[in-house]
Amino acid sequence: MKQKSTFLKVMSILMIIGGGFEVVAALMSLAAVGVLALAGASAGPLYAAAALVAAAAVVYLTAGIQGLKACKAPEKRKKCMIWGVLAIVLLVTGNVIQGIWGDGVAVESLLSGLVLPVLYLAALMKQGRNGMPQTQDACGRGAGPQDTERNKSHEETNT
Repeated sequence: MKQKSTFLKVMSILMIIGGGFEVVAALMSLAAVGVLALAGASAGPLYAAAALVAAAAVVYLTAGIQGLKACKAPEKRKKCMIWGVLAIVLLVTGNVIQGIWGDGVAVESLLSGLVLPVLYLAALMKQGRNGMPQTQDACGRGAGPQDTERNKSHEETNT
């Protein structure tokens, strides 16, 4: 029986929407860097910030699209987890850069920014619990197909 993954679908769509906002922010950042460069101002840190926003746009869009695919194919969950963690890493990196070059780290901005990627990861984990059968060995530990085969061969040699 196939489990519904509404939570993952919603979070994936929100990641795609967030990625769209990141694309707009990246374009605005690049325009601002261009204007400052034309004015003769030093724009080195702004280039780095614009690149970080563009990278975040790619990560959010990719995570959202891969999340939608994982709704139908749960084996793609691991790749989605990587994209979700990468979104968090980019968010934290951006806040650290803001702290170094800007007015300091805005904790409320960091916490509100973490909501979407953390909920995305939670949706992936929930789908993993609901969508994949869990087998256990005699000790109650999770056992995958390779462990089950190894246990069968071990039992045959002991008898």
